[in-house]
Amino acid sequence: MITDNPELDAINHLLEIEKNASILVNEAHVESDKRISQARTQFSAKYKENLEKITEELESEYKNKMDSISKQYEDELAEYKSSLEKKVQNKKDFSELLDKLLSN
Repeated sequence: MITDNPELDAINHLLEIEKNASILVNEAHVESDKRISQARTQFSAKYKENLEKITEELESEYKNKMDSISKQYEDELAEYKSSLEKKVQNKKDFSELLDKLLSN
């Protein structure tokens, strides 16, 4: 819109530039929101994947250690029971000691 008034033409031209700039800023804002949303979605998926992987590794490590500890406990307990069964019991001396201690 060109008029005979150069001041009005300049103001209209500046308003048109401001309108175009506003449109560009809005488009940039929409694109920025879109990219941020995509990045957030990708990050969330990668985070979930890594969390599941680490959780599985830790659970596996925990299970292996618990199995190892249980086996060691059972072996040590069996060894202790075996050593007790191998010991000779001297019932006669034990009874005499009890009689002596209880009679005092």
